[in-house]
Amino acid sequence: MFFALAALLASPLSASMQPGLTVKDGTLLKDGTPCRGIGVNYFSLFYRTLKNPGDKSYDDELQQLSEAGITFARFMCCGFWPKDWKLYLIDKGAYFRQLDAVIKCGVGGHQSR
Repeated sequence: MFFALAALLASPLSASMQPGLTVKDGTLLKDGTPCRGIGVNYFSLFYRTLKNPGDKSYDDELQQLSEAGITFARFMCCGFWPKDWKLYLIDKGAYFRQLDAVIKCGVGGHQSR
């Protein structure tokens, strides 16, 4: 069984089977197509709405980044201080709904006003 699993893992996937980002011969591919991306470090993207659920400023700000051709944002997906983990500890569903809203907005789901 180990040999079969090793052979499966070692076999190349077709371009249509490659999920998301991969690297082939030193080239970054997205869904099998060469890709270049420019990103930013955006530490407080989720943190602000975690601290204040009414803060939806990420919507406009992600729109501005998109219009500037910025395709990636690295951000903190958790609390920084121990007190920032309160929502996660008492209501994981609410915590992940807030995080999901940021993620969905970032992948093109900007909210209408």
